[in-house]
Amino acid sequence: MSDNKRREDELREQLQRLKQNRQTGRIIDDLPEPSNNRLSTGSLGDFYPEEATKIMLPSVANAQDLNLYLPGMTRPLVVTADEEVSVGRSNPASDFIPDLDLIPYKATELGVSRYHGTISAKGGQFVYKDMGSTNGSFINERRLAPFQWHQLRFKDRLRLGYLILTVG
Repeated sequence: MSDNKRREDELREQLQRLKQNRQTGRIIDDLPEPSNNRLSTGSLGDFYPEEATKIMLPSVANAQDLNLYLPGMTRPLVVTADEEVSVGRSNPASDFIPDLDLIPYKATELGVSRYHGTISAKGGQFVYKDMGSTNGSFINERRLAPFQWHQLRFKDRLRLGYLILTVG
């Protein structure tokens, strides 16, 4: 079997498992390990998530979900349209734990604030609001004004400090 055919079969199997998990609402805890391929985050060097996180997928596949992809990860972080989601990093010294905790993805080292921002669905589109973060939020390298909603579009690069999320 050729390498291309083998890889195609692996991707088809992963897609089938993802569809099954979405339909059953099961928790995915088998996120892939960081690849051996090094991905650069610019001046901060190579990016390897230190540990996987469990993501609760919606019980029904929904075209209105927002998929956020991190460098080196093949499965997205999924944000559902029916909730406002706080984004940031947890801190043992603080009681605040964001809905989307980016600690497993080197959030501290990459300058993500504890309560960096909020994602919401408004008027049929996803929007992001920086909550006055220390290192700022950027969409396609344009710095966002804090405490204002900004539209997220397909393939936008949302940068929180130096952590990059790609909208899928």
